[in-house]
Amino acid sequence: MRRPTRTTAPLALAALLVLPGCLGISLPRPLGVETGRAYTSGPTAPVLLTNAAWWRAMDDPVLDTLVAEALDANLSLAAARARRDAARAAVDTIGSGATVTGRADGQLSRGGSARVGVTATLDWLLDPWGGRRARLRAALAEADAAEAERAAAELAVLLEVSTGYVELRHQQRVAALRRDSRARRQDTLALFNRLKQAGEATRLDPLRIRSQIAEIDAELPGLDATVTARRADLAALTGRSAAHAAPLPPRGQPVPGLAPDLGIPADLLRNRPDIRAAELAYAAAVARIDAARAALYPTLSLGGTIGLDLSDGRVGRQALFGPALTLPALPRGPVRAELARRHALATAAHAEWQALVVDAIAEVETALAAWRAAGATRQAAARSVRLSREALGATEELIEAGLITLTDLVTVEDQLSNAERGLADANRDVALQFVILNVRLGAGHATSGTPPLDK
Repeated sequence: MRRPTRTTAPLALAALLVLPGCLGISLPRPLGVETGRAYTSGPTAPVLLTNAAWWRAMDDPVLDTLVAEALDANLSLAAARARRDAARAAVDTIGSGATVTGRADGQLSRGGSARVGVTATLDWLLDPWGGRRARLRAALAEADAAEAERAAAELAVLLEVSTGYVELRHQQRVAALRRDSRARRQDTLALFNRLKQAGEATRLDPLRIRSQIAEIDAELPGLDATVTARRADLAALTGRSAAHAAPLPPRGQPVPGLAPDLGIPADLLRNRPDIRAAELAYAAAVARIDAARAALYPTLSLGGTIGLDLSDGRVGRQALFGPALTLPALPRGPVRAELARRHALATAAHAEWQALVVDAIAEVETALAAWRAAGATRQAAARSVRLSREALGATEELIEAGLITLTDLVTVEDQLSNAERGLADANRDVALQFVILNVRLGAGHATSGTPPLDK
């Protein structure tokens, strides 16, 4: 993966999207939208990230398994897939504008005479004003928007599973550190008893140590309850109840071993499925304007009927074919109002698309700064733990030599406990910011595995 780079290029993309509104240009054409397709291959198509499975950078097989289970069985994601399928099916409801119907009937009289009739009717609605084509473009854009929303739902699942797992391992680590601290306090209490026999300890020392042990005992049940709650949350994300979820093997805190792949900022922003969904919603809104405008003009259709009448051995034929012109409904006020409404909806969709891009730029910049800060904090926390452990070893040697009091040892142990907790928090923050940054970049959803819808 490449090293992080400065993300100044998104500002240029934001300017391209915001300036049309500032200059008074109405309803610019959505990027990547071509006739009959909301997205096409070519220079305007979104470039997918290369670090699709970014969670594997944390080198945790348990997390990998949880992510795979969630992407397969998460109920919210299943609903998003169903909505995508419904939007794709809606495209086929528009049809080609041509319909053929047939009918056959027969009669038998008491005298034995029979009559059989067969009729076929053709109705072809012409589209000189592009109304049907506009509805088809809108339906295609809405279907692709539903696919982008599915990808966004997948990113949301990745965010919840990854952050939930990071928080679970953090709580387990904190609980383990508190138990280690309690064990050290017990060892220190045993040391006090030995020093007391030598007359080198005060009555205040054991009271402080027992107070700290009681404080840890009061904290541990809450930590264990939090771990149980985190497990239940992760089970729900995989579509299971906590009782039916497989137990998680013990693991340490996940820490990413590689930096996020920032790539080219403009392409990364285009890779955000929520931005694509907003752009496609705008494309559909523009197409709906064309469909509403077509309703202002007459409708032209070609139709015909072919019939056969078989009665008493005689064959009768009938054929009718010709155009039909349907004038728009009067008064035209409601139709013009619908056109104005579609214009307003498209303007709103364009503004929402612009706002989402600007917000995405801010989110990426903020997440990148937070991730870098978390990394610096983790380095300092690791150094603090190392120095505190060295101080504890030196203090124990001085205690054995009788050069310092037990109070000094308790103070150094407190410093070590605080440093270890700080490192656990820093490890959590690095992992969380790594997850958040990748999600803000739009990495991880399996958009490339879904074939595009074409008409």
